[in-house]
Amino acid sequence: MKNIVHLLSYLIIRVICAILTILPLNFSYVLARGLGNIVFHVLRYRRQVAMNNLHIAFGREMDDAQLAEIGAESYRQIAMTFIELLIAPKLYKQIQHILDPKHFSMIQGLLQEGKGLVTVSGHLGNWELQGAAAATAMTEPFTVAAVQQSNPYIDRFITERRNKMGMHVAGSKTAMKLLLVALKNKQAIGLVADQNAGMDAVFVDFFGKTAATHPGPAQLALKFGAPMVVGAAIRIGPGKFKTVAKQVEIKTDDTVESLTQRHIKILEGFIRQHPEQYFWLHRRWKTRPPGELKI
Repeated sequence: MKNIVHLLSYLIIRVICAILTILPLNFSYVLARGLGNIVFHVLRYRRQVAMNNLHIAFGREMDDAQLAEIGAESYRQIAMTFIELLIAPKLYKQIQHILDPKHFSMIQGLLQEGKGLVTVSGHLGNWELQGAAAATAMTEPFTVAAVQQSNPYIDRFITERRNKMGMHVAGSKTAMKLLLVALKNKQAIGLVADQNAGMDAVFVDFFGKTAATHPGPAQLALKFGAPMVVGAAIRIGPGKFKTVAKQVEIKTDDTVESLTQRHIKILEGFIRQHPEQYFWLHRRWKTRPPGELKI
């Protein structure tokens, strides 16, 4: 029975993809924004989580009306990201030109140092296309860590989409092994590292409040002596994006915690510039340091 449900879900996704591919691009975005409005205003899915997060991040700077507008737009932006994944082949030409020439040169220059490269992104803008854009600057495989979907048909479909966009996907079970192999071969890896990481995390400041953060990017950069870059693909119109990227300074006395804090602060800076394009639905501050009460 479970397999039948998985198969039906997959077939529905494929039918939606086929329809969206035929429809005009602007219509797909109108549809996505409408879907975002329904989820935020009617279904109210995780709305309280999103608003709590926004109050933590910007409550000292903005009033409730401003926060609610950012929250609503965030849902619309998330829906657009979902639609863009479904119509990714239709956006392929745009993907090839997302990466700013200076960022293209920066990535190539860092790879030429022969130490590999750790790229870090967050759930900001379109993180799927950000990885595809980064891959355009690389001649060697670009290995990215990805969470495996519970539906095997959809998981395979998404993996194929990512592979066609130039990324070599490392699923949950084999991620660390493949990431280590890539860095040993002096290649680039990509990690999305901005969600709550549980108690196996390092606690660093994120929007003025400690947040349990994945140590992986810093651990790998320090282990291999690899440079690190934080980047994002920001949506500026239907099917149009710009990249923001910055190399992370790595100091000789860095610890995993200090380097994690530095790359998270860079991401925070990008989010502050485009708060409406961040994924506020996740319980980012859920895990608290030992002895601290839950939020």
